[in-house]
Amino acid sequence: MKTTLDDRLTNVRDRMPADPEAGRFRHMLKAAGLERERLMSELDRLQRNLRASESISRKMLGELQAEINERRRQERMKDNFLNTASHELRTPLTVIKGAMDNLRDGVAGEFTPEQMAYLDLTSRHVERLCHMIDDLLDLSRLESGRTRMSRGPLHVPDLIEQVVKDFEIEAGSLGVEILRDVPPDLPKAHADPEMIRRVVTNLLSNAMKFARGRITVQARHADEQKVRRVEQATLLPELIGVQITVTDDGPGIDAGNLKRLFQKFMQVHHPSESRGHRGSGLGLTICKEIVELHQGRIWAESRPGKGAGFHFVLPEFDNQVQVRTLIDEAVSRAAPQGSPVSLMALAVLNADTVRDAWPPEDFEQVTTRLRDEIGSGVLWKDDRIDYWPHQSMFVILLQSGQDGAQSVRRRVRTKIEDLFRCAPAGLPKPEFGVGVAIFPEHAKNPEALLNLARERIEPL
Repeated sequence: MKTTLDDRLTNVRDRMPADPEAGRFRHMLKAAGLERERLMSELDRLQRNLRASESISRKMLGELQAEINERRRQERMKDNFLNTASHELRTPLTVIKGAMDNLRDGVAGEFTPEQMAYLDLTSRHVERLCHMIDDLLDLSRLESGRTRMSRGPLHVPDLIEQVVKDFEIEAGSLGVEILRDVPPDLPKAHADPEMIRRVVTNLLSNAMKFARGRITVQARHADEQKVRRVEQATLLPELIGVQITVTDDGPGIDAGNLKRLFQKFMQVHHPSESRGHRGSGLGLTICKEIVELHQGRIWAESRPGKGAGFHFVLPEFDNQVQVRTLIDEAVSRAAPQGSPVSLMALAVLNADTVRDAWPPEDFEQVTTRLRDEIGSGVLWKDDRIDYWPHQSMFVILLQSGQDGAQSVRRRVRTKIEDLFRCAPAGLPKPEFGVGVAIFPEHAKNPEALLNLARERIEPL
């Protein structure tokens, strides 16, 4: 029969000789037994508290998850409502706008000056409503990730010149001068031209409403000292790149409103303080979404009575940035649907030897031709290819899994053999290797996907 610790302590105590030391030892044993009971009781209490805490934590976690799900549901409902309402409103507004244009052209006969004034007033408000609906649709697409970008090297001086010319007639009629401060030798930005045109247009349009007599459009390679100051003030990450600034000499913006400028439907000034009508309050929000979609940052600076300045920074173009952005975008599109993306790294294994032996322009010509040949003759519509000079490597992104990658690999090999069948006499022939990694089967994020494909490169 199993004995307890207390029974064993009692047996030891009973066998102890009756002397003072034994009595002291018996007292110590009794104290140890009491301490044990106390510790066991404390342990039991702690275990009960832990179980109770776990139960409360599970309940709180469940409530928090339910709240998050509910908020997501409400956000989806709101987005769906705005998207549907905008689409449904656009059709009748287009019909109304067309009918009013016909009336203005005299299709229904001549109008009196008073009737024409009412017609012009109605047309302006219909036009305003059309712009608001377009803004809602654009913002909905940007926030949902459904906007497709076409990023590449963007020459900022050319873009600014084009946008400013669009505003010069209106600015002249309002007595506003638009100054340019744009050096022609700026490094290229890595951006979608049409999207950035929209940002500069929105900022210039806002400046036109409040400028007293002067607007300045400036572009610079982002100044490191200024960037650090902005970074400390706004807790923004690194902003080095190409910085574009639009400033006006208008009434300025107070500090309280400055923090809320990029919120949806935010309108700071009363119409009496600006030219024209108030907009949708979405223009700056759209600018923010576009700039951040480019991994850039946008912010504003102002003092009441001293005008306002809006700044945004875009990443500087580099083939490495281009390639990594290409991979990020492909994975981002595929992840929500769980679709596979195959990344094929096609490297020139003897690149240093070929570069040393070939004339530089010949090697560049061959890489350009190979990229074009693979892009047009091997890949499907949504597949992409780009060249990474620093790594002497083509990065090929396929909207397919293992089978599709193997098929493309065979076709790429045939294309290379055809292209280099007649290599220049006396020059080393480029040797190619290829490695393939598949998202999400082999890697769960873009960086790991690229690294794995490079690690797997072997002779083609």
